[in-house]
Amino acid sequence: MLGAAAGPGGASHVSITVKTKSAILRSAVLALAAVLVSWAVVLWQSRPPPGPDRAAVRVTLELGAAGDDIVNRSGLPIRRSQAGEALLYDASPGQLGTPVVPVIEHRGRRVALPPAGSLLFYDSLAGDEGVQEVNIQFAVPADDRDTAEINGTGTGQAASEGQAQRRHALALRRTVGQVQQALREQGWQRYIPLSSPRVAGRDSYDLPGSWQAGQVQDSDTGYLPEPQDWLALRHTPTWIWYLDGAFLRLSYYRGDAAQGQAAALRASVQGERAVLRAHAPAGAGGWEAARNAYAQAMPGLLAQRHAAESRARAAGVAVMQDWIDPPVAGIEVPRR
Repeated sequence: MLGAAAGPGGASHVSITVKTKSAILRSAVLALAAVLVSWAVVLWQSRPPPGPDRAAVRVTLELGAAGDDIVNRSGLPIRRSQAGEALLYDASPGQLGTPVVPVIEHRGRRVALPPAGSLLFYDSLAGDEGVQEVNIQFAVPADDRDTAEINGTGTGQAASEGQAQRRHALALRRTVGQVQQALREQGWQRYIPLSSPRVAGRDSYDLPGSWQAGQVQDSDTGYLPEPQDWLALRHTPTWIWYLDGAFLRLSYYRGDAAQGQAAALRASVQGERAVLRAHAPAGAGGWEAARNAYAQAMPGLLAQRHAAESRARAAGVAVMQDWIDPPVAGIEVPRR
């Protein structure tokens, strides 16, 4: 760089400033860094507000579809491994590194469930049935709505513990209600096991002073206990839904604080092939063997139901005589 300057006595002289290539490069890098920082600030200020569903991915699980097809359609790095005679697929948030919303698809109907804490599904090694079982564990976080509802209910350690329990009960109640509504809107209906009495409402929950003392294997999918009832349940409830050959079972586990086990909601979705296979004798394979075993077990299961209903009537509990059990695998249930 050239420039003129006045020297002693007014004489002028020429000053020369020389920049090396490295100095020029350093200046360019600093200028570029300043621009990038400015852009980053603009992007940060214009970012969407954070939320629990931000960046969540949906995994659509179609019963009867091949497990590999589900993975390919998702475009996600779902891990596959072998578990006995089945292929196990792990689409849990911890595996994928992002929140996961499970979507159950059956007969063209899709149900988006609450975000999963873990998500596993299975396909047979033979590859002739497709996915017949999905296991989900839901995260059940309390949020500001639950905190606001219990504020001002007391002070001290005992009150604090009671508030925490109530906050958890409210969160569970809200999550179960979300599942109930989502399934109901897509045509899923309550399913009552053949060995379980046909009772409804609060009578289907095992509460202190109730009639059944553990006789009910499922609870009414159209009824939500009040928060105080959640805390008083003697046996944790299970809800079962049915839709044209598919079953969804939602169970509540209290957990064990002493063992470090948190309470959780767990769901299992099964096709009727997986459900009937449980009735088949050990070593008996094939679809027809499972159907025959289910048909043969039916009288004994219904006898258990009728015995439980007799106890319910004796306790003054109403029994739903107009209840119609859906056929499973084409096998009709006799009415009585």
